[in-house]
Amino acid sequence: MPNNDDFINDIDNIISNIESSTNIEVPEGCNITFIPQEEYEAKLQNKKNQSDALIEKNKKTNNMREYLQDNEFGRYFHMIYKYNQPMFEELRKVVPKSKVNITIVRFTVLVAYMSLHGKVKKSTLKEVWDTENRNGINETYKFLLECKFICVSEDGIITINEDIAREKIKDHIKELHKEDKSYTYTRIFCESILKLYYETEINKRKQLANLYAILPYINFKYNRLCNNPTETDNHKLEYLGWSDLCDICGYDKSNFHKLRKELMKLKINGQYILMDTVRGENINVIIMNPRIYYAGDDVNELKAIMDIFDDFETDK
Repeated sequence: MPNNDDFINDIDNIISNIESSTNIEVPEGCNITFIPQEEYEAKLQNKKNQSDALIEKNKKTNNMREYLQDNEFGRYFHMIYKYNQPMFEELRKVVPKSKVNITIVRFTVLVAYMSLHGKVKKSTLKEVWDTENRNGINETYKFLLECKFICVSEDGIITINEDIAREKIKDHIKELHKEDKSYTYTRIFCESILKLYYETEINKRKQLANLYAILPYINFKYNRLCNNPTETDNHKLEYLGWSDLCDICGYDKSNFHKLRKELMKLKINGQYILMDTVRGENINVIIMNPRIYYAGDDVNELKAIMDIFDDFETDK
């Protein structure tokens, strides 16, 4: 095979061949760069790898979309947060401690409702939040405005702060990553969120905020509660137990049975919201039902998780 020196020696012939085969005249003094064969092949392989990776990513996306549709997960929005960091910190700075949980729950319900039903005005919030308590509605509305979780247009239409929750995420998360790489997101399934809320006794709805408090500690792939939620090897997961959940949710550790009872009785369509299994030497493995939220892109892993909850399904 000729080397670069051979090509340079025959440069006139090469230019002549280019001109005759393409009808393009090569100007005098034009620089022609010759790439070594190994470098050329490496570039081709790199392009092929990028193409293969994109094809695989699109395949995963399509498989996940089909599975969610076939299994009636329903519409979802994306909740934006940071791993291992408390949720809704801006809200917690403004809202009195006794009102934080119900405000968080109502905000999430509002986003889910708007994702399914479209525009909402303040006059609709009685229906959205399923409450006759006008003072409670006004209070939550005021808090959400003050925290800038929502804003209201001149004609009274409520819109959601899209740095917290939104439907389309891909381009937005890229912009957020320019500011802070620790941002991530998950799918929140609207119908499940609303059904769970409406079927929970009014005076116990604020307890649902615990489901969002633990979100930053849920492994994106396995939906298990752990201290390393980005870990992809399930053998390396650092599981969190009920005492850890007490710290996260603001409960007294000595009363962890109360938190466990509150969370473990929650159901959606006959399935438990949480599963608590014991592995090895009394290690609790707490798993979140993906019908509430799921961030992963591996449909086979999602199927495996759903099999666990399907096996323990009760009457709906």
